[in-house]
Amino acid sequence: DPPSPQFVARLTGSGLCRPRDLRRSRARVRRLARDVPAFESVWLDALVQSRVLTAFQADVLNSDTPERLNVGPFLLVETAGDDGRFAHYRARRRDSATAFLLSRPHVEPEIPVAGEERLRMYCDRTAHLTHPGAALPHGYERVDGRLWIASPWTAGSSLQELLVRRGRFAPHYAAAIGLQLCDALASLESADAPHGDVRLRNVRLSPRGQAVLIAAGLRWALFPERSIHADTPPDDADGAAPN
Repeated sequence: DPPSPQFVARLTGSGLCRPRDLRRSRARVRRLARDVPAFESVWLDALVQSRVLTAFQADVLNSDTPERLNVGPFLLVETAGDDGRFAHYRARRRDSATAFLLSRPHVEPEIPVAGEERLRMYCDRTAHLTHPGAALPHGYERVDGRLWIASPWTAGSSLQELLVRRGRFAPHYAAAIGLQLCDALASLESADAPHGDVRLRNVRLSPRGQAVLIAAGLRWALFPERSIHADTPPDDADGAAPN
């Protein structure tokens, strides 16, 4: 069975896929459906197998709130971790394949106006910085009452993930990463823009071996009164300085 017009409009209208992606998925849909009707879930499975959609996107589209994938001009692609203060997502603009990191704070009640002002000030202070070791926020927007902060996307795994998968780093690797981070932090300090939340989770190692600080300035701007140890997952204690 062909997909319903509403289903097609939902996928193509938001930029999740193109009509030709649906046409190319028909053979896969027939194999998956066999003798049963080709429900929307079958089409979603076919698009995931074709790598047109991610499993995260298919799950949200199959939920009662598919509109959650739309965040202003961005489309959420997949989850990128949760550090206890912020939920992070890989995202892209509807008209571009360029990847971004979108961060949404966990906080109730909502972030006060003063927090947004500190965030705006941080973006202004770092607008001229282009250090390879820091993925700096370049804008934010409220969508349905929730604050979303956009930063450049950094491919690779966090040091937390690498520590779990590979164990402790050899001393010379740890020293090289430490030197890169010190250089990035010095660049931020020169702009009077502290990172404010240096943890293993917030350092990604790019495929080329560059250590990159993510979530720069977010805790400093939005949670200035909290200790670095407040509301963080227990495994963060492996890489946190004593209080």
